Amino acid sequence: MVERRLIAVEGTVQGVGFRPYVHRLAAANHLRGLVRNGGAGVLIDVEGELDCVDAFCEALSHAPPPLATIANAVIMPPIQNPRMAQSMRPVKKTTTNATAMKKLEPQMSRRRDLF
Repeated sequence: MVERRLIAVEGTVQGVGFRPYVHRLAAANHLRGLVRNGGAGVLIDVEGELDCVDAFCEALSHAPPPLATIANAVIMPPIQNPRMAQSMRPVKKTTTNATAMKKLEPQMSRRRDLF
């Protein structure tokens, strides 16, 4: 069964390699979604098989980057937003597909990482 969760992580998680850590952890658990900087930390939107999402949530605070400090992590129900669901589709990066790269440029400029 496919599960989607939104996770707000507060603490020292910006500028310390936490977003790449989330990306690696999501890839290791075969998940897709996004992670972006928020007001008090980072916001994670993750989707995949239920057991993989559970494993991701459990592992999130176990081995963060050395300079990261997680003060609080809140798991919230997903927001039913068709635009968000559309942005969660995997995008293949190729040098020949200029249209796909142009679609990614605004997202990358907002300090958001798709995985």
